[in-house]
Amino acid sequence: MHEHGITNEVVHQIIHACEDEGIEKPKKIIVELGELTSYKADPVLFYFESFKKTYPLLENSELEIKEIKGKVKCKDCGNENGVEHSPLIICPDCDSANLKVLEGDKIIINSID
Repeated sequence: MHEHGITNEVVHQIIHACEDEGIEKPKKIIVELGELTSYKADPVLFYFESFKKTYPLLENSELEIKEIKGKVKCKDCGNENGVEHSPLIICPDCDSANLKVLEGDKIIINSID
């Protein structure tokens, strides 16, 4: 599953952020997971639990995932709409594929406490 790779990247970003901020034992980490990334929350949580065994810094950490819906703006009709991940995303108002993604296409560490 490709969630293993992205979880590995997120774990390394968390470790670097903790080092930069002087956080020795993070308790709760909140990650925003965009629906348009095609990553699924359950496998990310599963792999995070696995990585916790490798990195003592994370052994008592809880990962919370907030799923972010996809949102696009049509460059043709100008309307903004919520969209779901699919092979072809089109504007529900005018059927154009000329879209700008506004939300939901990233995985972001929101907070580390």
